[in-house]
Amino acid sequence: RERLEGGLENALRFATNVHNLKAAKAAGAPAKFAAVKSQAKHSLRVHWIDGLAEFQPAFGLTPASLVVATAPGLVRQFESLAASDRLVNDPVFQSWRRRYFPDANQLFFINAELLRAHLQRYRDAVVALRVKSGAKTKKNAERELHAAMQFLGVVDGAFIAARIGRTRLRLTIGE
Repeated sequence: RERLEGGLENALRFATNVHNLKAAKAAGAPAKFAAVKSQAKHSLRVHWIDGLAEFQPAFGLTPASLVVATAPGLVRQFESLAASDRLVNDPVFQSWRRRYFPDANQLFFINAELLRAHLQRYRDAVVALRVKSGAKTKKNAERELHAAMQFLGVVDGAFIAARIGRTRLRLTIGE
């Protein structure tokens, strides 16, 4: 767990340095450098990039989960979710788990159906964010979002599941 957390924090630092170098080249020097910050509370330590204009990429490790989000507060919210609101209790996830990865002890799962619904619900905010971050025009941003929605419409979900033992590794990838 500590090695994974250290590796992910190094990835955040690398991304932060790339951002700062790119910003310095573009404007001579950024008004404010982005920086990696960390905060520990209870059994969760949250790491994030602070100082980006649009969002704060963040992650945290609980004893059973890696949580990745667009803001550190969202990672912290995961720890306080009611059991009924957790992915593991979602009926769609349960059916996938029984069918495709019943014995996995490592899992990366994307519920594309929920992601499509989320993008649709926050469509205007997503388009505005893309315009602000370089899509050039609202029409381009809308076209990009439409393409993403079309891509996500091909599947209901995707996963990478692994069963790691002392002498073997079983990897299952599916959609």
